[in-house]
Amino acid sequence: MENLCKLGKDNKGFDVFSIILKSEVLQAQVLSYGATLKDLRFCGFENSLVLGYRSIKDYFCDKNYAGVTVGRYANRISNGQYYLNSEKFDLDKNEVFATLHGGSDSCHNSSWEIADFGLNFVELRYQFNDGDMGFGGNLSVKLIYELAGSKLILTIEASTSEVSLCNFTNHSYFNLDYSSSLENHYLCVKSAEIVEVDENKLPTGRVKSVAGSKFDFRAEKRLLDHNGSISLIDTNFCFSNDRTKIREVAELETSKCKMVLSTTEPGLQVYTGSSLKPPLQPFQGIALEPQFWPDSPNNPGFPNAFLRSGEKYKQVTEYSFKNTDGCI
Repeated sequence: MENLCKLGKDNKGFDVFSIILKSEVLQAQVLSYGATLKDLRFCGFENSLVLGYRSIKDYFCDKNYAGVTVGRYANRISNGQYYLNSEKFDLDKNEVFATLHGGSDSCHNSSWEIADFGLNFVELRYQFNDGDMGFGGNLSVKLIYELAGSKLILTIEASTSEVSLCNFTNHSYFNLDYSSSLENHYLCVKSAEIVEVDENKLPTGRVKSVAGSKFDFRAEKRLLDHNGSISLIDTNFCFSNDRTKIREVAELETSKCKMVLSTTEPGLQVYTGSSLKPPLQPFQGIALEPQFWPDSPNNPGFPNAFLRSGEKYKQVTEYSFKNTDGCI
């Protein structure tokens, strides 16, 4: 079909494909490499609403996680280890004090299988084996990108024959006015609590109220702070202790475009891109990552991110767009 195009081979020798999806008002480009949302266009806007790279080769050496799907455990696991039934699992430690986004060689920098696709959807699959990056258990993952009117719907399902940690998210950076900065963006996050972290961005095991802090986005607030700088945020906002029915959790808005994010997940990592590396620029985009709370396996009071045989992991996240300038 004309919406599927082969782009070349990845560093492991697998073919990389681009799939173009269309609805009445949205168009998305998805890469099989990393199950990546490379480009997202909305009626009336010239540029992509997500950050991406021009060359496919930039994705093969990407340090920004731009648009990729991360897992099998999104966010950080402290000291690169966890315990299950008194058995210790030592993980690939790709940060000094933690394993980040499943380790250095995970699904974000690997090619996924295209299982099915049509004009407005693509289904991608990935298989984790027992021992990959040190994690226990096999894990089969199915991901679907779908466009429906002004919505981008992301559905991630997973199953295991044993016990596996299971926590995925999309890592797109949004910029709704396609500028080089977030200074004209307004954010609302419908959460009263965040996960407290230490100087190494690792959870202390406590949650704390956002009241009176720079993290209070319960009412829409500009990302440009009173000092004229973009707010430095790399924080997990808490909604619940487990997955729930899909509900609105955040809004991102500029003068002409508004995005409403709805999800089933118990947390949302908000990252304003302070450490983005070339060819991107710091604070050029904001990552809004629905997921379980960071380091859950090492914090007993946090949501349980272990998936067991016979259980089904299912995340549904929707990004709904509205032109606030009168078009849609």
